[in-house]
Amino acid sequence: MKSLLSPAIKLMNRLSFAMKFSLISALFFLPMLITNFYLVRDSYQDFISAFYVSIRASLRSLGQVMDQVAAGDLTAHFTVQSRDELGELGHAFRQYPCRGGYDC
Repeated sequence: MKSLLSPAIKLMNRLSFAMKFSLISALFFLPMLITNFYLVRDSYQDFISAFYVSIRASLRSLGQVMDQVAAGDLTAHFTVQSRDELGELGHAFRQYPCRGGYDC
């Protein structure tokens, strides 16, 4: 066992404290950083996928209601499901027939 570790022991004996600290830090932090990179990357991709599906569904349903209004059905309503910009757009769209003097 001693002969296996002797090159590492000789190297550590030749290095100063700052160099030892830097070497040990690099050997510890580099694998940790690489692992964290892949974990965060995968989580971010899952988040973006879910966000994209949510926005796509909201825009699709708003588009269907807009098609109904364009066909002359002013009683069509869009259910506002969020408080973000798409929710504000849906709320404004719900108020559109009311501004034209139609019953809401």
